[in-house]
Amino acid sequence: MPATDRFTGPLAAAWPGVGPALLERVLEPPERSMPVPPAQERAAWAGSRLDAPTLRHLRAHAEHDLGRPWPALPARHYARYFRDGDRDTYEQLVFARQRRLTRASVLAAATLDPDWLDEVVD
Repeated sequence: MPATDRFTGPLAAAWPGVGPALLERVLEPPERSMPVPPAQERAAWAGSRLDAPTLRHLRAHAEHDLGRPWPALPARHYARYFRDGDRDTYEQLVFARQRRLTRASVLAAATLDPDWLDEVVD
């Protein structure tokens, strides 16, 4: 195995059997790993199949975020986990980004609106 393909670092010491070959065997391929149909399957994303109150709720929160800067993930917040054990400050930012991405992704798939696609890409 070429040096650049080796699993290295502290996790490699803890799990010496983990590497690309194992990951290829145990991880689902991308086309089977998503719990929802792709946006191209328009029948699955038809308005009649979606829960309207949930979609309205997601849209309200997503529209509030649209055009605003995404939460930054400063390294100093991540470093606090090692310095003083506080991982919550960093994780809350990560969770906020993930919730925002999830809302935008659902709206992009449901509407194919370029604004939501741009939000997902951002």
